[in-house]
Amino acid sequence: MLDKKMEIKIYLMSGTANSFAITSFMSEQAALSLHESFNVTNLNELAKKFCHIANVDGFIIITESQNKNNDYKWIFFNRDGSPAEMCGNAARCVGHLTFKNHIAGQEHSFESVAGDINVFVENEGRVTIGMTAIQGLKQDLNFSFEGNNFPYTYLDTGVPHSVIKLDSLDKLHSHKVMASKLRHQLDSNLNGSNVTFYCVNDGKSIQSASFERGVEDFTQACGTGAVAAAYCHHLNSSESLIEVNMPGGRVFVDFSKITPYLIGPIKYNSTLFPEDIKELWTNSYTA
Repeated sequence: MLDKKMEIKIYLMSGTANSFAITSFMSEQAALSLHESFNVTNLNELAKKFCHIANVDGFIIITESQNKNNDYKWIFFNRDGSPAEMCGNAARCVGHLTFKNHIAGQEHSFESVAGDINVFVENEGRVTIGMTAIQGLKQDLNFSFEGNNFPYTYLDTGVPHSVIKLDSLDKLHSHKVMASKLRHQLDSNLNGSNVTFYCVNDGKSIQSASFERGVEDFTQACGTGAVAAAYCHHLNSSESLIEVNMPGGRVFVDFSKITPYLIGPIKYNSTLFPEDIKELWTNSYTA
């Protein structure tokens, strides 16, 4: 049973069909003890269980930042309960949510493991996120799988990605096993990387899809993956504003500034109040 004193509200949101459960704003002390309300041993276990119960890709806690330059801090968990450094789609959701609830202004910043993230909110159809600087670029790498050689590029866009260019994404799921293998390549990150595939529509437009660690499957959209794919295309073209079409929708990546900017929509799916959370958790919980 849940703690009767629990007053948690959870927002279910999505960014280009990448779905998240986001807790209401709370103190750092409350965030650290949140798992006690759910009778689980730690936040990782809570995130994993809630992601499966609510069928979302990530679980986010919004809490106070010790850095006065930021309006708040987020703690982000993947679907499997593992922590993640950054997620562009989730950042747009959190940016709009905090603006809508008067926690932060239309233009603000928040603290993440990947660094300070800048946000500019126009409306639900357009939220802009200042992504972290591209790091750890390694080009002309090769991955051998079942007798075939796959050239790829490694880079960190807030989350590490191994990026492969294909002629078409029509048979994307035929690469799932290979992506799962490449995902565990260490490169410069001990936790491996996401694996992002892309193909070019034209000079200004690409298609992209990511196999994400922590989900261990292809997702409908990946913000850091969109940036990674767009950057690889940017390196081979003169375009600074690139349209990225993912299974879950379309975003734009702008490379005209010092760091990349990710631009795209968000969506409010529903809000869970304490009684909703209690019913959902109690009916779904298995020890």
